Amino acid sequence: MSRSTALWVAVVCLCYLVLSSQGALQMFKDEVNPTNHLQPWPIDFRAAQASDGTWTSARVKIAWEKSGSYSTADWAKIQNALTKIKTDTKNCIAFEQRSSAPDAPFWHAHPLRITTDSVLCKTFNGKYTGPTSPGTAGQIINIFGSNTLKGECLTQPRDTLRIIMNTLGIANDYQRPDRDNFLKVPVDPVTVAHPTLTGGSAPYLLGKNSHISTLDPFDVKSITMVDGSRFAREGESTFTQRDGSPIWGSSTTDLSQVKMSRMDCENLDSLYGCNIDCSSAVFLPSELVGPLKSLKPPKLFSNLNCWQAAGAFTQDDIGKGLGFLGNVQPEDSMIIPNKLTWSHTSTNGNFFVAGPPPPPSTSRDIAVFLREKKIEGMFGLDDKITITAVDATDNNREVINHDLGIELNCLPKFSFDGRALVCGGPSQGFGTNAVDCTVGAPTPLNTNPQSCQGGSVSTISLGPFMVSDPDFTVLPGSVPQFTSVSVFVGGAAQPSPNWVWISVPSPAALYGYVVKTDASTIPVSSAITVRLSVADISSALAALPNRRSPGKAAPVTKTLTASFRVTCATFRSPYTSLLWGANRFRV
Repeated sequence: MSRSTALWVAVVCLCYLVLSSQGALQMFKDEVNPTNHLQPWPIDFRAAQASDGTWTSARVKIAWEKSGSYSTADWAKIQNALTKIKTDTKNCIAFEQRSSAPDAPFWHAHPLRITTDSVLCKTFNGKYTGPTSPGTAGQIINIFGSNTLKGECLTQPRDTLRIIMNTLGIANDYQRPDRDNFLKVPVDPVTVAHPTLTGGSAPYLLGKNSHISTLDPFDVKSITMVDGSRFAREGESTFTQRDGSPIWGSSTTDLSQVKMSRMDCENLDSLYGCNIDCSSAVFLPSELVGPLKSLKPPKLFSNLNCWQAAGAFTQDDIGKGLGFLGNVQPEDSMIIPNKLTWSHTSTNGNFFVAGPPPPPSTSRDIAVFLREKKIEGMFGLDDKITITAVDATDNNREVINHDLGIELNCLPKFSFDGRALVCGGPSQGFGTNAVDCTVGAPTPLNTNPQSCQGGSVSTISLGPFMVSDPDFTVLPGSVPQFTSVSVFVGGAAQPSPNWVWISVPSPAALYGYVVKTDASTIPVSSAITVRLSVADISSALAALPNRRSPGKAAPVTKTLTASFRVTCATFRSPYTSLLWGANRFRV
């Protein structure tokens, strides 16, 4: 090796190090490393650029070698595609036939071996420097044409250019690991691959590639994009744009009408320093798709009362907060909800509604409500509402598309002596407590009456109280558990110590009595307030799939607060009544 040649090789190696340290290899990400044997193609730093942007000699030189058997027409398509890359980059990247002469330039020792295949056009993303078959050198690029095989790449010039761009290190945008943020991918594309994509080639062609960088914007117009039906079974589509429209892609067979996008140009420029005017008409304007904007929190947990009958919420109900499940907000702090057009669908019919505050409010809250009053068993454990929003001022660009998880837990229901204490609205509780109410509840009964003696009464046994869980039918074992009982007599600030809860065994509900245990007397007309707290076991069944996230497993506590007033007349019949004064649930 001459001194000048040795110096040139050293300069090339040094520049590789500089490029790597500056992050210019962003299209390769962690794929560029000695283990995977991938790197950019060599750069000739002696190459000069004329004032019109044309390179007087190629900055990137790649030798090719024909290894397969091609028809004249197919081989011409390959050569024309290689020439187009050279022309569009103004001779920055050029391909030349390999020479086996002893004095051939060093890059001829590692040629691009162009060969056919029977299933799939494929190559490495960049220059492969790893082991090759004995007696061979360089790397293989499989290119072939076919009228029947989906994996071919010579029918449409876009496909031919896409494979060559892969070889230069520009990976397929549609295989980015974050593609679900930019495309609508209804099913795993591999599952709808065309049957001619056999031998494990479908995942290679349609699967996500974790090595592809996600630093650049997603470009729908990239030459590396394909139409969603390109590799799918007849009548199927692997992906579409987010609004459901097909991926843009010219089906022309005229190479002169096919263009790389400006982002493709910028990526080549980033890798090889071609200093190209990517805004020129040579390149197609890119269509950069912003990432799908999400909402926070990703899931709403609500504990609410359940009704026995369905019915739509009225504006008056909503004004009182009835049916309100919680607020969510856009992750992007720049999004003002009332400037967008919102829509929503749910997995269980149209039982949910979401919307922003009316203008001119600048609040970022998006309120989520029930549309219908809840019936037992109406909702499942993994319901969700898909919330979308478009910006009418930006060509109806979709800026929100989020599957909001909804977990609704029915709170326990209280009844007294077989009479339900019906709640009039769905006030919610969060964390470990829950709020309820009893509007228009029936009059409770004293089931162990005693006549008044001298204007007072000593023996009182209130009950039976029954506490049931509406979720019990779908979650066996979710019987509410007794937590505590407190009884306040005569408006006392502290509870009386002489009252206890006595349970009666029951397989499907909490059943029992609140009993006074001492012989002291209570004056007639005294107020008696009972606070009975129970744990809602169904709210803590974290082991169920999709039921509750970590940290949400503490059972919700629901407290019944019922106020009575004793009168002498209450105890004159076999079923003497305690006159109902006021009934309410509160924490």
